[in-house]
Amino acid sequence: MTVLSRQFIRRFDPLDTAGTDRLQKAASAKLEQWAENILDARTQGEVFGAQ
Repeated sequence: MTVLSRQFIRRFDPLDTAGTDRLQKAASAKLEQWAENILDARTQGEVFGAQ
């Protein structure tokens, strides 16, 4: 389990299968962006960039 997936569980709820797949397939630059986004996001969608 990655640090980012643990952050999702702690901050929100566990990711669904699609979200987990998205984390596993993402490039490291995207993972870094999401790791920063999770600090301010109010929803999982905001972490991934959905407004």
